[in-house]
Amino acid sequence: MEPSAVTQVNAPVPWYQTWWAIGPGLFLCFPVGLVLLWTSRKEAGWKVGISIACALLVVVSALGSGGSELPANENASVGIRESTTSLASAPTTRPPTTTMPPTTATLPPATTTVPPTTTTAPPPPPPPPAPPVTSPPAANGTISQQNARKSASDYLEVTAFSRSGLIEQLQYEGFSGGDATFAVDSLDIDWNAQAAKSAAEYLSVTSFSRSGLVDQLIYEGFSLEQADYGVSTTGL
Repeated sequence: MEPSAVTQVNAPVPWYQTWWAIGPGLFLCFPVGLVLLWTSRKEAGWKVGISIACALLVVVSALGSGGSELPANENASVGIRESTTSLASAPTTRPPTTTMPPTTATLPPATTTVPPTTTTAPPPPPPPPAPPVTSPPAANGTISQQNARKSASDYLEVTAFSRSGLIEQLQYEGFSGGDATFAVDSLDIDWNAQAAKSAAEYLSVTSFSRSGLVDQLIYEGFSLEQADYGVSTTGL
């Protein structure tokens, strides 16, 4: 024997090429076991025989499992048909129908009472008051004015007066300002003569200077011209 052949026979075999790995591989996972078998150093006769035997076992087991599944499928289909038949033959009961009586709601008639509208016209405005009836004044004035004029004439016969002084005197007697003014203006009076008469009366009572007498006449209501004229008539 050659040395190389002896070395090949005595060389250690890997674990996956031993029968302890190939056998379980063929039973547990046939393809894996078949690969391990053909890659091992076993003789070709063993490889072919074991492969054929394993293939037959696989075919037989497949046929056996298919035959056992058929009755189960048939039983399942029979059960489905029976359940379908029982459902079809079961009497169908409809739920009772409840008949509701018709509801008739009677609404009272709506009556709307509209109050009558009364339009009250506003009362007409009152008529304007009638103007007071006044009697037209007499040609010589009213009675009060005539009395005021007579009283003014009486005062002038007693003493001298200026125009404003005579009106004030009549008002002091109780006549109104209008009546007193009407009475004085209705008389034809020379006020320069009244100023001269008043200056003479003052000089008959007491002595005056010219300017003092002029001032006194102005105080009595005469104008400056009337007072100067009256004092001039006295010789001052």
